Amino acid sequence: MGAEAVRSYVAEVMGWSPADITDLTRFGTGERHAVYRVSYVDSLGRTRDVVVRILYSGAPEDRAMAQREATALEVVGGIAAPRLYDFRAESAWFDTPVMCLEYVAGSHEADLGGQATDRVRQLGELMGRLHTLRLHDLVESFPPPSNLAVYAHEYLESILARIAAVENALPGGLQVRMRRAADIFARHREPVQRSDAFSTDEPPALLHGDVGPSNVLWAHGPVLIDWEYARLGDPADDIAYIFVQNGLNGAHRQAFWAGYQISSRERSAEFLVERAEWWEPAGLLGSVTWWAERFALRAEAEAKGRGDPSVPRQLAYYLEQLEWRLNRFTELADA
Repeated sequence: MGAEAVRSYVAEVMGWSPADITDLTRFGTGERHAVYRVSYVDSLGRTRDVVVRILYSGAPEDRAMAQREATALEVVGGIAAPRLYDFRAESAWFDTPVMCLEYVAGSHEADLGGQATDRVRQLGELMGRLHTLRLHDLVESFPPPSNLAVYAHEYLESILARIAAVENALPGGLQVRMRRAADIFARHREPVQRSDAFSTDEPPALLHGDVGPSNVLWAHGPVLIDWEYARLGDPADDIAYIFVQNGLNGAHRQAFWAGYQISSRERSAEFLVERAEWWEPAGLLGSVTWWAERFALRAEAEAKGRGDPSVPRQLAYYLEQLEWRLNRFTELADA
């Protein structure tokens, strides 16, 4: 993943001369990717920029995820995401998948719940547009669930299985708390079975799957980046995740729903709200599990005395992220 390989890749993809590439900067963020901004000066003296993302892992499941992300970006690029210029599962420069994307100048908001409600309304409007996109081009790469209740059941079972697989790698006190969280979560089957909100014939939507603060870039409006968890499913899943991960309450939630309904009139607002309430603890425990898996990977790497580029931070960082989300899940479950 050297600088020269990145330069050579971008030059071929964009038709630039390597000699005219003026700057290459690696971003400090990126849990699973090496991410670069590459700058070029064209014949008119204008600076152009692109982003290059190189996946650390070459495992088959990660390659498949990268391919699905590229497929999603082909549909949402320029609508809810940066435009995708190129994707290669294999290349002469890298052993793992790489993509070249439009560079969007903007900033991240660490605390969206502390911002003006107008920004949250804009995000709601963007999500409404995303969730009403036609999905004909995605069905082959993203097999849709037969209905929203099945999607919820499959999510529930996958989280319980992942918790069982990872809990023994956690410190003793966290093992107990994770088992308790799994027991609480298992009782989530009942609302899905009883509720008309899950029995609706609403079609699945394309979900971003990880609309946290670091994946919303604020430019002229919100732009969503890092689509690696894109899937077809219940739009209430995306919405609940946004509420929890961005700390939205009260007036900010009202602003989100107002924006969402402007661009998503095809979906029942009442059913969406009910399902989003179910998805809040569900999605939060999914996030807990993801960070528990990262903690386990980092602990394993340290025990073997080797690095793992997919978990580059200190073990304490992953523990902190895991505990914060587990505390939030407990608060929601006890409310």
